[in-house]
Amino acid sequence: MQTFLVDLLLSLGIASTASATVLLYPDSLPSTLTAECTNALIVDVTACDPLVRDLRPDVFYPPASLSRMCTTACSSALDTWWSSVQSGCGNQTITVDLEVEAAAVYIPGALQYYFQNACLKDDEGRYCGPVAALAAAFSDPGISPFNYISNITDQVRPDDCDTCLAERLRMRQGSPYGDGPIAASMSLYESMTASCGIAGRPVVTTTIDYFTAAPAPTAKVCEGSTYTIKASDDCYTISKSQGVGTNWLLADNDLEAFCTNFPAAGTSLCITNQCTTVTVPTNATCEAVAAAANITETQLIAWNPSISYGCANLPKMNGSEICVDAPGRKFVNPTDTSALPPLTPTTTAPKPTDAADGSGGAEKPCGRWYSVQQGDYCNLVAIKFGITLPDFLFLNPAVNANCTNLFALESYCVAAVGDINTYIGRPGHATITLDPSAPFTGIPYTERPDATESPYTRLYTPLPEATGTRDDCVHYFAGDDYQYNLTGSSFASNCELAAATYNVDLEEFGLWNPGLGNVSDPACAFEKGVRYCGSWYLEAGNEGTPTDASPTPPGPTMSGSPADCNEWAIVTDGLSCTDLASEAGISLEQFLAWNPAVSSDCKTNYWVDEAYCVGISGDDGDDGSATTTSTASPTTSKPTPPGPTMTGSPADCNKWSLVTDGLSCTDLATQAGISLAQFLAWNPAVSSDCKTNYWLGEAYCVGVSGDATTTKSPTTSAAPTSSKPTPPGPTMTGSPADCNKWSLVTDGLSCTDLATQAGISLAQFLAWNPAVSSDCSTNYWLGEAYCVGVAGGSTPTTTKPTTTAKPTSTKPTPPGPTMSGSPANCNKWSLVTDGLTCTALASQAGITLKQFLAWNPAVSSDCVTNYWLGEAYCVGVSA
Repeated sequence: MQTFLVDLLLSLGIASTASATVLLYPDSLPSTLTAECTNALIVDVTACDPLVRDLRPDVFYPPASLSRMCTTACSSALDTWWSSVQSGCGNQTITVDLEVEAAAVYIPGALQYYFQNACLKDDEGRYCGPVAALAAAFSDPGISPFNYISNITDQVRPDDCDTCLAERLRMRQGSPYGDGPIAASMSLYESMTASCGIAGRPVVTTTIDYFTAAPAPTAKVCEGSTYTIKASDDCYTISKSQGVGTNWLLADNDLEAFCTNFPAAGTSLCITNQCTTVTVPTNATCEAVAAAANITETQLIAWNPSISYGCANLPKMNGSEICVDAPGRKFVNPTDTSALPPLTPTTTAPKPTDAADGSGGAEKPCGRWYSVQQGDYCNLVAIKFGITLPDFLFLNPAVNANCTNLFALESYCVAAVGDINTYIGRPGHATITLDPSAPFTGIPYTERPDATESPYTRLYTPLPEATGTRDDCVHYFAGDDYQYNLTGSSFASNCELAAATYNVDLEEFGLWNPGLGNVSDPACAFEKGVRYCGSWYLEAGNEGTPTDASPTPPGPTMSGSPADCNEWAIVTDGLSCTDLASEAGISLEQFLAWNPAVSSDCKTNYWVDEAYCVGISGDDGDDGSATTTSTASPTTSKPTPPGPTMTGSPADCNKWSLVTDGLSCTDLATQAGISLAQFLAWNPAVSSDCKTNYWLGEAYCVGVSGDATTTKSPTTSAAPTSSKPTPPGPTMTGSPADCNKWSLVTDGLSCTDLATQAGISLAQFLAWNPAVSSDCSTNYWLGEAYCVGVAGGSTPTTTKPTTTAKPTSTKPTPPGPTMSGSPANCNKWSLVTDGLTCTALASQAGITLKQFLAWNPAVSSDCVTNYWLGEAYCVGVSA
């Protein structure tokens, strides 16, 4: 419930970037609301700071933000909004979490509570949020996205009975929003006031109007035994005599709590959740009851769900029966199966006279034989006996890889004796003989001295903030980075360019940098030598400078990185900053110099999934202590293989891939964007069928560099340049030559949605993709790449192809071996995985079984013949 308003306002289309005051748009509200109610909900709360709109109940805000936000005018405006919605909407409802209907006033009420919680003050006039933030920082030190305090050095920890902490808990427990009801059920505020001696400040509880429709009654079937009430019975005597918890008895029979209006004699009751019961004594506690029954408190609460958190309601249950073991049907021990034969044979089975050549024998003893019948095939036999196809072929070497010589009325081995991985010839098998008397020939261990560390002085100091720029932004940029001459471009000023680079609204950009004045003015410019706010949100924007000459960081970045950074690395789980620097071929001093937000011990601002600079233009990879000449050109270093390698890999290999469980060599080559022939050429130790020397956890070469050394040549051009990106898939004819952005069509993505996602109009999309018809019904294909951006942003002049000229596209490569007879114009393939029937494969591809069989004539109509695991089949053809 505590994150509900956030989720609700996002789902209703909260205006997070368009205006500082608009909270909801009319077309985002339920259509069932009246016009009067809708108008009341979408009113502009102009008296409030934009931050009020984004308040979160679990985030602490700094005093500067609170002083700006917590005004009497804003509080009055929220009260007016609440009253207006209450008057205009009445009992009209919206759907909240758990599909419960609540009054429409829930929306302003929740935001009003978040505002009051953030702006709460104690009797001394202190904001209580910063006090709670400091207490939270002491309780859980370190960086947190919810707390602005990360350094508690020289700070004083607030007293546990601080009035601010008590007032925040008092407000939280009395509110129906967030986790207030849970806090109330646990009596947290009462416990604190009792231990701290606080009196005269009781909790004031408010409620929310919920509206739930009564479900249609359904007849219940008793799954236990029935009991007929006698004249002398009441609910307590029945629950005790029948061995069922009192509340279980009431719940199972849909009766009122506390035995109110209990049925009269002659009524039948259903006895279902029977258990061992005890009678709750006066002033009982969960601890005492659990100890007496020799169970834990957790078990007691689990077996009696009517007991509340903290057992606060147990004293009210005195005289009733509760369960001290699990209610319902008891566990029955399974039948002893120790006398059954083992699933894995432990002795060699007699070899039949019709055994296939090569099956069985001393090196590959067989634990079970099977005589193949007419209609059997390898996959069917493997599935029938729970053995993998590779293991079946290993135990029966006479059968070829495609299983075309599996003969009926011959016996084949279908189970090894013991562990098949111990058989000679299995990948990785080795026989090792240890000699206990052999002398030790290794290097003796010598304890090394303790490591020492020299104090580090930063080589890179962040620029000061520009006048008026916010001091709490996630990302900053140097004003020097945006001094471009934009004449002839689509941007009116460098301010507009910076806002577009960080993917933020121009109006909000101006609010974060008020010193710029009117950011919509074409004369808006940045001052050199200072930094500006590029992104205030917790989520990172498009961090980086507008030039495409430097690569885009692969993740969110910290502020202060050099403008000429041309190489980035992303932090993965367990990767220390020392290891990251070592992998990038730089020193720790260089890493810290290029990433000044990171502390010298890498404990502050070094985050998982964050991108950090590991290379700058002109740097040659040393530690910066030596002076380099202008004629020195850095060379590209070969990457380290991510695992053990086979012999014969090329010396100029510059890309490696690791074999994971289930990854075939064909799939590995496809993922790397190379052909199987290239993979085998660069990995000569692997056999052509990938059965020999293709091992799990081994690294294989999937890319090589040319003979020439890769060099970086310095440029003197001041204007940003960019190279055309490679389309992510096959393209249609007629795309503009200056296209610099592409999008791939995925399943269910219409051309209108594709254009909207790319931030362009449908007219621009059709102008840049003339092969596509105006209604997108012709030449708009799944898996095809289409142009969604051109250099300069203007609409190109293109020649639309005539109806006789058909756009060409590259046919996709099948993801595995194929059968003969597939159509030449097949443009979509699917791979058969374990357990996938041909009917299910056709359904997944959105085609009929009849189409599947027509496009794959080698497969029999019952899919028994030539439908193989790991084979690729055609599931789509082009017109």
